[in-house]
Amino acid sequence: MVTVWGGFIPPQVRRIAVKLNNRRTILVGLAFLSICTFWQMYDSVMTLILTDTFKLNETFAGAIMAADNVLALFLLPFFGALSDKTHTRIGRRMPFIVGGTAAAAVLMNLIPLLDDRYAANPSPATLVIFIVVLGLLLVAMGTYRSPAVALMPDVTPKPLRSRANAIINLMGAVGGILYLGLAAVLTAAFQIFPARRTVRTRFCCRSKMTMTGKKNWWRTVICIIPMRRTAKMRFTTSSASWEIMMRRSI
Repeated sequence: MVTVWGGFIPPQVRRIAVKLNNRRTILVGLAFLSICTFWQMYDSVMTLILTDTFKLNETFAGAIMAADNVLALFLLPFFGALSDKTHTRIGRRMPFIVGGTAAAAVLMNLIPLLDDRYAANPSPATLVIFIVVLGLLLVAMGTYRSPAVALMPDVTPKPLRSRANAIINLMGAVGGILYLGLAAVLTAAFQIFPARRTVRTRFCCRSKMTMTGKKNWWRTVICIIPMRRTAKMRFTTSSASWEIMMRRSI
């Protein structure tokens, strides 16, 4: 046991005692992983929903897509400062992380339902409900972003925060990769088993369209299209055929 006088810890003792808890850092990074996963989905899918399903022009669609940046200017500093002053049994940050994550999960699942409802029966009421739900979703995401980022310094010793920050950023990259992989798998399942098409698989197929572009954006992208009667895969460089197939399936 080392006795410390005047709050001074010798460097030798500090090097021995301080060690990064990788497991705890990864658990803390799950919040940032969910944030990066959501924004990867939001940026790739939402524009197509606004322009294809709701038939909004590019001006209104761009204004809605920019709303999250405007809200972030106010929500992130506000909830960051509010979490600094919060004291609960589960800590300062966790109430915002748990509440924001739960609210975002519920609201995010309403998006494809409203998208499918409007596609089947267009009505102004559905459009209004969609915009309201989307606004609440952006607020929910802004609620826990700052507390999630601030949680790592709260539980990590100062000399190890750079290493912990590297793990947190790696978790964010993994979140984006997980979404792209999940979208690709669901798109393949959507084509192999057409009888099992659901709202969520149609929603994820839209994200696959963003990786191939809109209206012959590009010319030389290799796409994997599963055959219906065999397990073999064939390759194509035609963006038009993929675009037509996706639109027919949706």
